[in-house]
Amino acid sequence: MARPLTNLQKKDALWSWTTEAQQAFQAIKRSLHSAPILALPDDDLPFSVVCDASDFAISCALLQVDA
Repeated sequence: MARPLTNLQKKDALWSWTTEAQQAFQAIKRSLHSAPILALPDDDLPFSVVCDASDFAISCALLQVDA
């Protein structure tokens, strides 16, 4: 989501606010304004860990099904 903006921070990057950068900025603002779906964990239920990675990012989430 933020890659167009983080590319602007590179040492030799030509700083130009493109349409792609503006769209990334708007997407980040929308994400920050929307409430995440969070709940307290239930220690009696199993947990799952989901991870993903690419050449430029990594993510991980701890999940639990609310039965």
